[in-house]
Amino acid sequence: MRTGRALLSLWVAAVFLWSLPAGGQSSQDATPPRPKILLPLSDPFNKGNWTVDASMSDEFNGTQLDSSRWRTNIVGWPGRPPALFVDHNVAVTSGALQITMQKEAVDEQFAKLGYYDYTTGAVQSTRSVLYGYFEIRAKAMKSAGSSGFWFSDKDQNNWNEMDVAEMGGRPPANPRRVFMSVHVFEEHGVKVTQNDTSSAMLRSNVADSFHVYGMHWSPTWVDFYIDGRLHRHLRNTGWHTPATMILDAETQVDWWGMPLDRDLPSVFTIDYVRAWKQATQTTH
Repeated sequence: MRTGRALLSLWVAAVFLWSLPAGGQSSQDATPPRPKILLPLSDPFNKGNWTVDASMSDEFNGTQLDSSRWRTNIVGWPGRPPALFVDHNVAVTSGALQITMQKEAVDEQFAKLGYYDYTTGAVQSTRSVLYGYFEIRAKAMKSAGSSGFWFSDKDQNNWNEMDVAEMGGRPPANPRRVFMSVHVFEEHGVKVTQNDTSSAMLRSNVADSFHVYGMHWSPTWVDFYIDGRLHRHLRNTGWHTPATMILDAETQVDWWGMPLDRDLPSVFTIDYVRAWKQATQTTH
């Protein structure tokens, strides 16, 4: 009996240490809830009063996109040239959201805007959210195009962005690198240039297997996670307005050049989107 209790105590201690943020400091605000099985390990008594935010979550188990939660394309932006966002590159199949990039002619009306020969897809949440914990389980495209998971708020007075994961699964992109960034472009009607980009290196190609990409967004911190491990811990100095969630595929010419045609079509596959909120946090 004593041996059993001793083992249990060691297990609890190990779980506690595993759940601490980087640097070994215990901080309830800096540590987001863990999903499903992991949630009780990091917060066994739910002291943070976390609940599932169903309006921002989706298991993609149907046969079509839930229009009450998501819209195809991004309001006010047709894509990063030369690849144009089009509806037919977004599909829900085999229990996953699939966003495709392919070599394909675009309508002539978009040529004057710099779009040509390539199409991609995007999904944007119909609601905005302010603070919470959000994650996707996803496998990046096996091309130099960017597979992205990000949040954006843009209106007449504010424009900011939080990029949870941007990654390319083929050279010239580094297929093991995941970029995590925050930006402020406009604040209270004043143009601002605030960019903070960092990256993490995975052990294998981001397109070879599924990984869990997460963000804890609180009034004081913005934290980025990959597979449950904290990779960035930033003080929240400019992200305090409701934002939409976006999943998309883009060409990233400035970063990686054009994806090779032989790698197309390529597919960004999202197994699920899951979100949690606290009692003081709401969706809009």
